[in-house]
Amino acid sequence: MGILKEVTRTVIQNKMDRTTFIKRMRSRKNTVRYYNILAIESLCRKKNAFALRVANAGLEKFPNSDLWELKALALVALGKPVLALQALEERRKRRKNP
Repeated sequence: MGILKEVTRTVIQNKMDRTTFIKRMRSRKNTVRYYNILAIESLCRKKNAFALRVANAGLEKFPNSDLWELKALALVALGKPVLALQALEERRKRRKNP
């Protein structure tokens, strides 16, 4: 997410307080990369329902992202291939009409 180096440096220099640390960690949730990584890791660990929740949460903030594909993968892993196809169709429609 691009903040680890800065956070590490300020912690080592003893210049970061708890409030700032929490604020910086929460700022991760404002990036599509956060949701991508969390969903992928969840799928790899067979936490398919959690991966679906993460993908859906990310899609609320980033509706034109590649999270549609991760949502489809989670749905297939949960035994819902028809819903997975619907998710991919929704992604296709969004690409045509941004």
